[in-house]
Amino acid sequence: MTRTGQTTHPLLPRLLRLRAAPNYLGMDRNRFNSEVRPWLTEIPIGEQGVAFDRLELDAWVDQYKSRNGRPGQLRGCLLYTSPSPRDARKYLVCRLLLENGGGG
Repeated sequence: MTRTGQTTHPLLPRLLRLRAAPNYLGMDRNRFNSEVRPWLTEIPIGEQGVAFDRLELDAWVDQYKSRNGRPGQLRGCLLYTSPSPRDARKYLVCRLLLENGGGG
């Protein structure tokens, strides 16, 4: 926190070096090189350095998530065979989602 009571947010760099890009995506270097790197623009830095645009990495994750992701399951839906009236009200949303084909 700063003196005025406001919290500060660290700024992320726009370009991530090759050694940091796999960690940014939460994967190992070999998987990054085989699955992600072919789809990205390599930006040369200095004589031998390579960097990647963080926004391009984010776009890759969005595409990956839309192709391979699945909705999460609802947590805390305790459905009984004959719930009490209190439970029926409390878990009405869960029950309706299950009846309409949602997860639970």
